[in-house]
Amino acid sequence: MTRFLTLLRLMTVEEWRLHSELFGGRRFAGFPLVLLVLTAVASYALTVIGVPATTLTAGVVGLAFAFGLQTGSIGFVSRDSLSDLLGDVTLLLYATRTLPVSAREVVAAFLVKDVGYYALLFLLPVSVGALVGPAAASDATFGLVLTLWPASTLAFAAGLALTLAASSLWVDGSRLVRVLGLVVGGGALAAVVLARSSGVGFDIGTLAPPYSPLVVAGVTLATVVLFLVGVWRFDFADSGETAARHTGYRWLQHRLGGGPLASLVAKTVFEVHRSSGGVWKLALSSGVLLGAAVVVVRFVGTYVSLPLVPAVLFGAVLGATAFPTYSWLTQVDSPADYRLYPVSERSLYLAKAGAFALLETPVVLVYYLGLALFTDAGVADLALGGGVLVGSVLFLFGLTVLVTGFQPDEFLFDTVRFSAYSLVMLLGLLPLVVAGFVLPALPDVFALATLGYALAVGVVGVLALERAASRAV
Repeated sequence: MTRFLTLLRLMTVEEWRLHSELFGGRRFAGFPLVLLVLTAVASYALTVIGVPATTLTAGVVGLAFAFGLQTGSIGFVSRDSLSDLLGDVTLLLYATRTLPVSAREVVAAFLVKDVGYYALLFLLPVSVGALVGPAAASDATFGLVLTLWPASTLAFAAGLALTLAASSLWVDGSRLVRVLGLVVGGGALAAVVLARSSGVGFDIGTLAPPYSPLVVAGVTLATVVLFLVGVWRFDFADSGETAARHTGYRWLQHRLGGGPLASLVAKTVFEVHRSSGGVWKLALSSGVLLGAAVVVVRFVGTYVSLPLVPAVLFGAVLGATAFPTYSWLTQVDSPADYRLYPVSERSLYLAKAGAFALLETPVVLVYYLGLALFTDAGVADLALGGGVLVGSVLFLFGLTVLVTGFQPDEFLFDTVRFSAYSLVMLLGLLPLVVAGFVLPALPDVFALATLGYALAVGVVGVLALERAASRAV
């Protein structure tokens, strides 16, 4: 136990040291303040349109769970030793090869550190900020903060443990385990579709804290069990090359036209494919983000007395999947890997763009068409939403590349760049989100204006990508 606590302390100190050196202590320490301000503004805006405190707090708990699901995808990179995901922090994980500590012990300490780290750095300011709006309307008390923060932390830990266990079982499990996973996932999706078609509703307010001791105990027990399963199945083994993968790489390179750029694009695609979880982790990351956004859009829509255009809203929301997809693409290699070769950084940026187009397009198309099944959108609305989708994805991809370079994960903790990124993203996408709420009440010409604006921000994204690539020359 003493060794475990020592590992936990060292990892916490190292996490702070790393980000403080990267961004400066004050800039890094200011990150929670930025989150608090952004959440407070959103909370106040939602309160103005009539969203009660119970719905807001339930929404925070739901989003914390979704954030935990995303963070738990660490299990997908376990076989690649987490080297590209964690950078310098990985030195602590490699201690299992040189020091008398087990891999499970190190991973367990790392995950416990993560829960505490995110609870203080993310969930505490978000919990406080979420209650600014209700407090202004005299609909919240200090006691609500004391219940919301632990509830959101528990939800985050539960989401992390669930994805960690599922991904560890998927990566290292037998075919039977994978088939059972697909059956469970398909059954859950079928249940949602059936419930919707039967008119069965769900009141998000039921997720609002405080919870009964029995619920807390049950969720905590389930989280601990999933956590232990995920840690037990966690594997540091490297994934190997196969002749079949090499053949597939040559085939893709040829289909892309051959040449140096095609080789780089094919390499990136197959690096993602051969990594643990393969391309499925892209679908998972985008699905978690989209699922959380869909819930927010639907429940905000219940408090807006205007007919919505779901296709436009979902098209704008799907644009946000550009960030997690690009993040996965940058984890398979880095510019330093090509220093011995006659490859420019501009070529690397263009290769990432090509790989992004190949991998992101099917993901967003499947999700977009899937969402169409849950709406009554006509052909015109779907076409308009498709245009918004294209513009949003291009805009956020170009913006992400320009602002973050090859380190999108590290940028999240850079307060200045994160604030600038959030502001530009808000300015670019907010008009499209607003259009999704108000278009039915406006003349048809505004639909054309929305499409034109979406394509314009898409062009801005392409120019941002070109700027990032030319800057790297």
